[in-house]
Amino acid sequence: MLFTAKGDWAQRIREFIDPARFQAVFHNFDDPALALNRFDIIVPLELLDYEALRRRHRGGTNYLMPDEKTIALAHDKIRFNDFLMANGFGRFVPQIYNGEVAYPFVYKKRQGSWGLDADIIHTPQEKEAFEAQTGTSVYFKQEYVGGRIEYVTHAFAVKGGRVISSPMNTVSTMIISSRARKPITSRTAKSRRRSWMFSRRS
Repeated sequence: MLFTAKGDWAQRIREFIDPARFQAVFHNFDDPALALNRFDIIVPLELLDYEALRRRHRGGTNYLMPDEKTIALAHDKIRFNDFLMANGFGRFVPQIYNGEVAYPFVYKKRQGSWGLDADIIHTPQEKEAFEAQTGTSVYFKQEYVGGRIEYVTHAFAVKGGRVISSPMNTVSTMIISSRARKPITSRTAKSRRRSWMFSRRS
């Protein structure tokens, strides 16, 4: 099994793999010396990995990859919010502000993850300071939803839309002052129901 060489994830991933059945390898997908066809399963963890697979291994049958349209939609927070609202999930989407805002709110980068480039703005003064320091051409303003637990679901589906795995995780959140310029969410996560794909279940 080949995974992206994402060092801080490697140990956590290994905990979910049965070593008696699978050998996990972590490597850079762009390495020309890497023979992608010798792996039974390839698991990309970064968007750049999809690009490498398209260049080097298009048509391979040992990995699952969304089409480019789906990836582009999920990687744009505003477009994805619009998609959710257009498909009946609007009540789960925090309000996006185009004019007046309610404090506190969150300034988010249109593309990003792990709470990076997302700042909680508490006052008009913080808003002015953020806009002067950062610029806002790639940011948008969204309602702040407080809480200490974030629920995350990752779904794996095959052609035809059949879901083959949908583990639920809970992520403990740690709120950081916007002035600290740090991620909003911590990395502490607990799985409610893990994927069976690589587990010890037969």
